Amino acid sequence: MTEYFGQVIDGQIKKLNIRRGTVCGKNSPDSTYIANGYLPIVGTAPPYDSATQRLQGPRYVINGEQIDKVYTVVDIPQEELINTLIRACEQAVTALIQSEVTKYNEANGTVFGSVHSCANYATTDGYTHQPFCASVWAWNVAVWEKCREIQALGEMITVEELIAELPVYAGL
Repeated sequence: MTEYFGQVIDGQIKKLNIRRGTVCGKNSPDSTYIANGYLPIVGTAPPYDSATQRLQGPRYVINGEQIDKVYTVVDIPQEELINTLIRACEQAVTALIQSEVTKYNEANGTVFGSVHSCANYATTDGYTHQPFCASVWAWNVAVWEKCREIQALGEMITVEELIAELPVYAGL
């Protein structure tokens, strides 16, 4: 039995998603609803790749003694996909760099908020944590230079592929 109906008056859909049991008996057959101007709504969203496509709809179309729930799958524009990938890569690289700062903080009782705080101390002679600050800042610069080099190639790569191409932090 159909769960939802649409009210059709003079060939026009007037109301949608009327739940079974609200206008006719809960156990009434679909034919009772149809006789009273309520057509069953049928249709489900088609499968699609959410990484590269969007689902539009639904639209509702009268089709004989039913209302079809119609969806359209459209491709996400290439420029939008590229911009989304760039943002995801930037977030992943930032997190990668921050993970090294966080590891150092946890091991040494420091509270560097980011690699940029380390940069402030990278050239401060005599500072206890200067060797770490200098090494993590230099690695940060190398990582971002490699990212821009890869981006300049104009090839679509995954975040995982990008991370695999980056210099590994060698530590102190």
